[in-house]
Amino acid sequence: MTCFRNFIEILLHLTDQLRKIQIVNDTNKDFVVEALRSIAEILTYGDHHDPSFFEFFLEKQVMGEFVRILRVSKTVTVSVQSLQTMGIMIQNLKSEQAIYYLFSNEYVNYLLSSPLDMA
Repeated sequence: MTCFRNFIEILLHLTDQLRKIQIVNDTNKDFVVEALRSIAEILTYGDHHDPSFFEFFLEKQVMGEFVRILRVSKTVTVSVQSLQTMGIMIQNLKSEQAIYYLFSNEYVNYLLSSPLDMA
């Protein structure tokens, strides 16, 4: 159970750090990319082992935070990672509640319809 608690603490830390970011630029893009990747990995693990992970994800409105990060991102790297993170979660989350949540709140539509500046 300690392992799960550590993962929840990491998830809390990462989401708190993302919330502090006002704009994503070359200075913080590596942290943001790693945070998005780690959150997807932890949620996928948690979805398979402990429902409290996804409850945390819902409670903290992490998908809304992903969308906000995409809106304030000035880098292609973070935009691509946002799409990869969503793809990883869609492909690997197994609980019906998780899948329903991902598709029911327009988050996927926003992520897919966001213009990517590849310049």
